[in-house]
Amino acid sequence: MRNLFVILITFLLSLSPMANEATNLESNAQKQQSETNLVSDDQDDANEETSSISPEDQKFEQRDLSQYGLNSIPEGLIQLGKESNYFSPYVFIVDKADRVLSIWEETPMGVKRVAAYTADIGKNQSDKKILGDKATPEGIYFMLEKYEAEVLDFSRYGSRAFTLDYPNFYDKLERKTGSGIWLHAVPDTVSLRRGSRGCVVVRDEIIKNLHPYYKPGFTPVIIQENVKMRSRKEAKNLRKELNQLVENWRQSWVQGDIDTYIKYYHSQFKSLGMNKEKWEKYKRDLSERYQTIGVQLSRPVIYEHKNEVIVRFVQKYSSNEYSDFGQKTLYLKKENGAYKILGEHWKKDGSRLALDELRGRSMVSMCQNLIQCGKDVIPN
Repeated sequence: MRNLFVILITFLLSLSPMANEATNLESNAQKQQSETNLVSDDQDDANEETSSISPEDQKFEQRDLSQYGLNSIPEGLIQLGKESNYFSPYVFIVDKADRVLSIWEETPMGVKRVAAYTADIGKNQSDKKILGDKATPEGIYFMLEKYEAEVLDFSRYGSRAFTLDYPNFYDKLERKTGSGIWLHAVPDTVSLRRGSRGCVVVRDEIIKNLHPYYKPGFTPVIIQENVKMRSRKEAKNLRKELNQLVENWRQSWVQGDIDTYIKYYHSQFKSLGMNKEKWEKYKRDLSERYQTIGVQLSRPVIYEHKNEVIVRFVQKYSSNEYSDFGQKTLYLKKENGAYKILGEHWKKDGSRLALDELRGRSMVSMCQNLIQCGKDVIPN
């Protein structure tokens, strides 16, 4: 009896490596599956249902877009990263009404259209509000990560996908929910009029051509309900107006003129946990503390969506007690007919590209004279 018991124990122990190996294989398989089945908005997107290409679909995709926007400039393109190695000289514009994805570039000769492609959008034609509403968001977004074929389900997303930073600053203020909004592709067997769950969708041959315009965190994708065009003269006037606003804001800040400075801020302004009233007090306290100041800004990039404007630039700040260097973003919104600063974001960046951007493309000179510059300091 004892010998039988020993034999049984020996047999069970001999099985344990096999059990452990099976467990490890299952765990690795689950891990690999999670890594290779990335999903976008609401855990599923393009091909949630089968669709075939009809003659109407083919005609829609073959429409002539060669003249799209050639004689004007889309609203949204104010000032791009012309000849910049730091900011992107390109902008993607998505026209939801016409289902067009267009690419624009600012060159020394001005803004020009690079390409225009047929695109699909969410089944719900309205602006995205909540998770699961199958709508494509409208606003100014930036490309973040890029996924390649080896981690994508080709039948849903094609061979490449770019993630967008939805919800953005303005979306969060409006308490919009949802995530996983991508720019991706679908196979040729799926109609571009089927509708996604919120992503912007193009043909796979097109997504492969978009990489040269992609700079993570810098290439904007402006999505609009119906893209409106403005003349080059109108675009030039607005660009001048917004550049002047930034310069006036800078001058009032470095001159210690807090009464004028605070007028550039929106009544609902929030930053660093402070509202407009606390921000004003904070700035007045700083203006009494510092004795010298220097501020330098690079030529900003400026993007617009309806009454919202995003301004980005490289900023160098120095005072007798503190100095910093990096990228600043101003979030503007119209209030009583004028653009006001609704929020600010600061990101330190001492990279060579940032340094070169400031040195070669400075918008204003370093402020050296205490009488001219005042005593204020920018908080980051």
